[in-house]
Amino acid sequence: MQPLAVTPYSGESIVLLKNTDALLPLDKQLRSLAVIGGFARSPRYQRVEERFRAHSLIRVSLETGRTHQIRVHMAYVHFPLLGDPVYGGRLKLPPGCGQQLIEVLRGFRRQALHAARLGLVHPHTGDYLEWESTLPADMQGLLAALRSDLEAHRDDG
Repeated sequence: MQPLAVTPYSGESIVLLKNTDALLPLDKQLRSLAVIGGFARSPRYQRVEERFRAHSLIRVSLETGRTHQIRVHMAYVHFPLLGDPVYGGRLKLPPGCGQQLIEVLRGFRRQALHAARLGLVHPHTGDYLEWESTLPADMQGLLAALRSDLEAHRDDG
């Protein structure tokens, strides 16, 4: 049996990042990511979906299935994925957050990364195949807790 050839790949992921005190605003860093560091075939960052007090939810489009692609690139621009034990660093709690959010953040035991859509060209038939997946319940719960925290601190300044 011959090994499978590299196939054209596409995908769109939903990612929850830890905001840091980086030098550039998140939007500018995402737009310029392909230039910073000169990564070949870096992810194409489409948009920031939601901002929270210490985290941001973004939608990412991929052009390859390269391992750790999103994780490495986001860590490089100082916006690591929430829950990433390799590239993410320590847990970031928003200042003055409530016990519920602390428990939700500490209880989230994986990378806050979800492949919403994956597609590839089948190596034998040449057909394009695509799959979509809804956001899992644990990420929905995490987002609900972050939204609740944001609302609770809306008047903080």
